[in-house]
Amino acid sequence: MKTVLVLLDSKPMMFILQKMLEDLGFSVFVRSNLTDAQDLLNQDDKIDAVLLDKTIHAEPTASLIQAFPHVKFIYVSNQTAPSDIQTALDLGAAEYIMKPFDHDILQSKLSLAGLL
Repeated sequence: MKTVLVLLDSKPMMFILQKMLEDLGFSVFVRSNLTDAQDLLNQDDKIDAVLLDKTIHAEPTASLIQAFPHVKFIYVSNQTAPSDIQTALDLGAAEYIMKPFDHDILQSKLSLAGLL
């Protein structure tokens, strides 16, 4: 079973995403801040992916992506401009999910990232 960390600052969205991921067979951790997420990543080397909001500080997020090259980082954002998507991919994101999304889109993006 693959393990995913959900790092969002919106608790309702965090729990919706957690439920969707569990329905797809993932084990899921949830965190609402970057420090807690980094602590978990440092403790658990079995995390396969992190789904995070693009609005969480870009510079620390880039450092996090570089520090854990074995983890797939997937941005989840309501920012839909091509430049926003390109910035996320340039930072090292494996995929980019635009809000709103549904179960099928999530499944497709996880598959494209090699997680399904």
